[in-house]
Amino acid sequence: GLDIGAHRGYWTLYHASRLPSYARVLLLEPAPQNFHYLLHNLALNKAMYAVPLPLAAWREPTQLVLETPDTSIQAHASYGHRVSEKPSLHGRSVWATSVDALVSLLSLPAVDWMKIDVEGAEVAVLEGARQTLERFSPTLWIEVHDTWQPLREFLHTMGYTIRDEILKADPEGPYPERGYLWAEK
Repeated sequence: GLDIGAHRGYWTLYHASRLPSYARVLLLEPAPQNFHYLLHNLALNKAMYAVPLPLAAWREPTQLVLETPDTSIQAHASYGHRVSEKPSLHGRSVWATSVDALVSLLSLPAVDWMKIDVEGAEVAVLEGARQTLERFSPTLWIEVHDTWQPLREFLHTMGYTIRDEILKADPEGPYPERGYLWAEK
């Protein structure tokens, strides 16, 4: 599986008991502080199935800017990092790859599921996963950040059916229309 925007590994660790013994999970997290805690949490939990990578996911392999959240507006600043192609005064350069490039490079025999939590880059990540989606048809769990319409359209064109979604409207927050989506082919 792929945990894209792994943050500190909570999602993968929570679901570890459901993984078959042969499973491997690639965890992508570009924010250095989050990656540090991710490594710590995986070590504490002896997560030998986990392969942490200090990368962002994008539509193609490239270098991006990781924008640092404004902690005065956001209580949990470690959640608010966004990747962008545009230079930023409050950002740092990070490496990004596409899901397809990663799957090809590692010659992965299967991808059963993908969890995506990428602060508004959901469609860009999926655009970089077209071949993986077509070849393996993984189950998708996506945290949505103001990308509902383009995300639904993309999933429809790829033959995915949305099984469930939860909209959490927060007009005053950094993502007025965020929520969660589960999709399968």
